[in-house]
Amino acid sequence: MPDGENRTAADVTVVDPRTGTVEETVTTGANPNHVEVADGTAYVVDKSGAGAAGEDQVTRVRIGR
Repeated sequence: MPDGENRTAADVTVVDPRTGTVEETVTTGANPNHVEVADGTAYVVDKSGAGAAGEDQVTRVRIGR
């Protein structure tokens, strides 16, 4: 989930919900803002306008089960 530190660092942290252990940190676009999980993939939306033509970006993160 993006938090204050992740948001400014342009990354998200993947945490094992069973153990609370950080599994990895994934680089995203600047200012990750929303996370949606579906079918083993987390979709992270940034609200930076840093994409092509000033658009927001979506980063896909495969997550384990």
